[in-house]
Amino acid sequence: MLSVAEEYLHELNPDADLKVFGQELNPESYAVCKSDLIIKGQNPENIVRGNSFDQDGHAGQRFDYMLSNPPFGVDWKNVQKAVEAERDMTVREQLVGLDKVAEVVTEGIDKLREYRQALITAAVTGKIDVGHT
Repeated sequence: MLSVAEEYLHELNPDADLKVFGQELNPESYAVCKSDLIIKGQNPENIVRGNSFDQDGHAGQRFDYMLSNPPFGVDWKNVQKAVEAERDMTVREQLVGLDKVAEVVTEGIDKLREYRQALITAAVTGKIDVGHT
């Protein structure tokens, strides 16, 4: 799925600078994914091994887009209690989680505003060419 998404995005924008990341529980799929990244010139270290139900292999990193596959054929009994505990959270506990999401979204919006302002400044000062092609 990761490679197909990357190919599709390059069809939409051939000049896009894409860096793909992933997490895989199954050892065989993990190895295939890392090999695929090597073949395609991506960084195989961007793929981590682990269960995304209870391990964030990319904690603290930020991404522009995210894709997720359901865990096909995976026994989730080892993390069942954690998943059910999240499902059974009280409204107050869920709101705390939403506050964190809102904070992340707000930070993203602030960064986009900064980027927009930098682009406008660069265009006005002539640091980038915005002429028609």
